[in-house]
Amino acid sequence: HRILEESSAMAIVRRPLREEVYRALVEKLLSGELVPGSRINEQELCADLGVSRTPLREGLIRLEQDGFLYADMAKGFTVQPLSVTEVLEVYPIIWTLESFAIRLAGPAMKDAVPELQSILDEMRAQPPEAFTNVEQLDLAFHAKLREGCGNERLKEMVANLRRVGLRYEIDYWITPELRLRSIQEHQAIIDLLDAGETEQAISVFVEHWRGGMEHTLKRLKERLGSDA
Repeated sequence: HRILEESSAMAIVRRPLREEVYRALVEKLLSGELVPGSRINEQELCADLGVSRTPLREGLIRLEQDGFLYADMAKGFTVQPLSVTEVLEVYPIIWTLESFAIRLAGPAMKDAVPELQSILDEMRAQPPEAFTNVEQLDLAFHAKLREGCGNERLKEMVANLRRVGLRYEIDYWITPELRLRSIQEHQAIIDLLDAGETEQAISVFVEHWRGGMEHTLKRLKERLGSDA
């Protein structure tokens, strides 16, 4: 699992080191190698990945911000347990609040279409390995959907909930067919907003989230089994 390949005593890194470390850590989390509820052994991870403590810590802090880990001053980092209950609670709140934001914006959503399309085109252009870029672009897309609602507290609430959901959504962006399906659904939402069909766009939007939730629940139950 070492992410640095040595050649003539020279390290070859295809992407920025912090992105390599982050990606490697996410893959360990999704594969179950880093077990939910377990403590992170930083020394072992440094040796396994072939990196120093600084980029590892950067990756761990980012994963804490994304909700994958939690930190304790005395015990260090621990892997957050994945929870079917959390998905069932958080996803419907997100799609309800975001739908409300779109509805509040009303006809003004048409003005957001050019920027939404630009974000989606950039998502579509990302190479398969750039899942962290796609994740950030997806967050930007949804933030743009909420932007015109005029309710700052609503936008803040949804942004906080999205951070909770990041550790469940990442599987979507590393799976090519799921990424493609998501992009197609985003395009359908844009097309409906551009046509002034706000309520139909919201219906597609909600189904987009429902589909994501169903996939996430299926994967979680496969991984957690009886503990789900």
